[in-house]
Amino acid sequence: MYDYDNGYGYDEGLDDERNARTSAQDHRGPKGPRGPMGMVPYGNRRPAPGRRPRPSYDGTARPREVVIYQEPPAQPRSGLLANLTTDEMVELAAQAFAAFQSLPAAPTATGDLKLDVENLITYQSALALHAKRDEQVRLIGSLAAKLLSK
Repeated sequence: MYDYDNGYGYDEGLDDERNARTSAQDHRGPKGPRGPMGMVPYGNRRPAPGRRPRPSYDGTARPREVVIYQEPPAQPRSGLLANLTTDEMVELAAQAFAAFQSLPAAPTATGDLKLDVENLITYQSALALHAKRDEQVRLIGSLAAKLLSK
């Protein structure tokens, strides 16, 4: 057999406890003749011990009526912005405002290397400031929309 003593606490003495036990009494179903595929033929069925067969009804008993109440569907509003909530409109307005902010003007080349490098550094700083302001406007719009939705 395998050696399970590998530092995890397994040993040969546990082999009995892990295997299934054999049962003295088999509770798996009726014994006797079986039909095709192991099924019990209809005539050989008996009710389980301690249970009585249920009475059959003649069909005159009616089931209870079930009543379901449903609200009528809401009429959809028409228009371009009609289906937006107030918080969605605030967030949309902030995004539109941020999108329409103009970019800083690009510098023109002068031919002087030192002056062109200074102009490019100034332009990159202006672009970074524009991106920062754009994100701030979008964040304020998003926070205002969250506050309105609560």
